[in-house]
Amino acid sequence: MEDRVLTDTLRRRLQKPLGTLIKESPAHSMRYLGRLFQEKKPKRIVAVGDFVSEKIYGAGLRVNLYIVDNKIRRRAIEPLRIAADVVLETNNPPGTISRQSHEVVKKALKIDGTSKIVVTGEEDLLTLLAILYSPNGSLIIYGQPKVGLVVVEADQNRKTEAKKIIESMIKAQPKAEEVS
Repeated sequence: MEDRVLTDTLRRRLQKPLGTLIKESPAHSMRYLGRLFQEKKPKRIVAVGDFVSEKIYGAGLRVNLYIVDNKIRRRAIEPLRIAADVVLETNNPPGTISRQSHEVVKKALKIDGTSKIVVTGEEDLLTLLAILYSPNGSLIIYGQPKVGLVVVEADQNRKTEAKKIIESMIKAQPKAEEVS
């Protein structure tokens, strides 16, 4: 899979939640997630974004994969102190999904225990990879800035939607040093 770049049309499309939007306070949202995790018993749970990851971790909820970029609303923050069995890193420029990120997300989702991906660049679009590569029955949670959080249950329809969005992104042009 080659690097992909977001188009303006897709950017507007992704402003709409990909799953269920929870417009509650962080405390209420965490209680809701706790009940949801117990009820659904998801195969995997993925938290995308520093704010969401921090709140979920702080609430003591068990997550299989955290995807963070040490930023909240594009502003640098202190790295989150989230305990993880395995920490992986990837480069993912803003507005893109890098080939490296595809491989790292796939690898992280196969790890038993808790893993964390630290992104240099921007993690937002890796939500699509988490949906695409998580087993059916998994939950992916991400923040909808200034609105709330979104819960996506991975199933074949969501995976197809995520794949279509990724395939609709523009293939990135190789950098001059990559062309031989």
